[in-house]
Amino acid sequence: STSLDNNQNNDDLDEIIYSPKSGAASPVLSPLHIERQPSNVPSTDESFNFDQQLTTPMTISSSESNSDIVAIDHPEGELQALVAKSTTYQEPEPTEQMKNSIDGSYDVLDINSQNRRFKLPFEIRIMQPILRFLQLLCENHNPEFQNYLRLQDNNKTNYNLVCETLKFLDAICGSQTGLLGLLGNYINEDNVELINQALNTITEYCQGPCRDNQDAIVNHESNGIDIIIAIVLNDITPLNQKNYDLVLELKDNASKLLLAVMESRDDSTNAERILRNIVPVSQLLDVGCEIYVRGKQQEMEEKSGQEAENDEAVHDEDANENSDNVAQTVGHNMYILAYQLARHNRELEILMKHRTLNDEALSYYHKHTAEIEIIRHDRSIEPIVFPVPQLCEFLTVEKKQKVFLTCEQDEQGSKVKDFFEKFPEIFEEMKWQRKLRHQPTLYWFSSHMSLWSDISFNFAVLINILVAVFYPFNKGLKDLDPRASATIWSALLVTLIAILMKPNVTSMRMFFVAGILRSIYSVGLGPTLWLMGAIQVLNKGVFLVSFMGNNGTFSKSRYENVTNFELVYHVGYLLLCVLGLCVHEFFYSLLLLDVVYREDTLWNVIQCVVRNAKSVILTAVFAVIIIYLFAICGYLFIQDDFLMEVNTKTLGIAHENDTSFLIT
Repeated sequence: STSLDNNQNNDDLDEIIYSPKSGAASPVLSPLHIERQPSNVPSTDESFNFDQQLTTPMTISSSESNSDIVAIDHPEGELQALVAKSTTYQEPEPTEQMKNSIDGSYDVLDINSQNRRFKLPFEIRIMQPILRFLQLLCENHNPEFQNYLRLQDNNKTNYNLVCETLKFLDAICGSQTGLLGLLGNYINEDNVELINQALNTITEYCQGPCRDNQDAIVNHESNGIDIIIAIVLNDITPLNQKNYDLVLELKDNASKLLLAVMESRDDSTNAERILRNIVPVSQLLDVGCEIYVRGKQQEMEEKSGQEAENDEAVHDEDANENSDNVAQTVGHNMYILAYQLARHNRELEILMKHRTLNDEALSYYHKHTAEIEIIRHDRSIEPIVFPVPQLCEFLTVEKKQKVFLTCEQDEQGSKVKDFFEKFPEIFEEMKWQRKLRHQPTLYWFSSHMSLWSDISFNFAVLINILVAVFYPFNKGLKDLDPRASATIWSALLVTLIAILMKPNVTSMRMFFVAGILRSIYSVGLGPTLWLMGAIQVLNKGVFLVSFMGNNGTFSKSRYENVTNFELVYHVGYLLLCVLGLCVHEFFYSLLLLDVVYREDTLWNVIQCVVRNAKSVILTAVFAVIIIYLFAICGYLFIQDDFLMEVNTKTLGIAHENDTSFLIT
């Protein structure tokens, strides 16, 4: 690699470049196993011009007798000596072709660093892949490696890599100076990736949880835990002004590490150790709110820029998928950290409850935070706090109810498996619902899908009552008594007033029943039934549109729509309504079977029968096979036992003098 520093001491880990005596750099790297000694280049009487352009490739070769001297095969066969020098050299003035190029160092260990200049020494940079390797060893909560990195029982000398990683983080952040508030002097764009990797590695040490590693990190004599808390609370200036995203990533990893230290802890030892450095306790909430406000401002600026370029870019699906603000996510992690610490600090708990009512950021975090309780293997109950993504806001009530009622619960643990099988469908529906918000008309119809379903079922019941009572319709109707007519008009007026004052389902149903009765005796049974059928067809069409809007039918393929049972069911329902209106009234009777689809109790009963349909059919087939085999055996071996003698009686006619009778 190359560097602009002239005064640099070489060690065994430095790279070497073979350069000619004229000082021009050669891009050929020497093997690391070559022993480095002062080069003794023999003086030659014959001089040559190294700046001459070579028309053929040059080959590097080394002599066994003297490994310090390499030669370049010249086209004429002459040997030109090269000297093994250190990596430091004075770069020549860039040519016109190199003015726009990025000067930097080339690291053979990092193929992505060709256009990057490293200011960290190689001995420090090499720690990043090492820490990544240690993180991968503990990935997926591997307790064997988590404990082994802390304690090697079978080794004569024990190396506590957990504490060594913490000490490395402590050293690279400059806490040995004792100035935790001046992190910006030590954390910069050159070492921030290395610090993030150290935080992620230590986090993986603790997750699972590994209680021994948690205690080792919290109780270590270094200032490592203080550095982590300082990263969360303090402004890392000037990095905060140059690249705010790097600061957010750093704070995010630091807050996750503090949460990992307190993971599944029944005692308050680790929480009290963290709270010792958060003075006052409101400082953590202030940082989370500040990040939220800054994230809101960035989001507004991005949206305004998109609207200025293209109005449709805001509604793009790819843009919507990334709508979760990074700053809000980092601030949410800090809120969860404060929520966990509030269990062990009464002052922080009261402060959070009070500020949640008045602060927009804390209200947002509180709304998008959920908690569940899990049972560990030792039968202990542990609360788990987690953030709820913004996408979950678009999950409809109907979908929640459907998942809750149709989830498999026959065996222990079956509902978890069944839920995760339904997750892709739920996720796609939530994304569609978010996109549906940009279509107000379709969203209004889709949001009232339950209302259209109730109206459709009620009309189906009323139509079938009319068909059952008055069919056939050519018999005519008796004249309505004046008192009954007055009663119907009074019912219409009372229910209408009730709907206007306090709308409810009962008053609406009574109003429609009174209106139908009044229409039957005023207009006639036929026109009334036809009008109700037309309303039923129209309402079911609206319901079908709302159903398709809720489920994203317009964005799915034709095959997915054809194989969708619910969509086919509702299309068939609409077809029955049209047949009842145009063909015959008896088709309306099939609409009553919708009660099985609407009521989950009846649906579960049907499911219990249908679920075992295969086993029932196979049992019936097996019984038929047994009967068939028995019939064959009976016909071959014991067919005589199936023969019966029948005494036949002939018909006799009595004499004319006797009474005639027939013997049967």
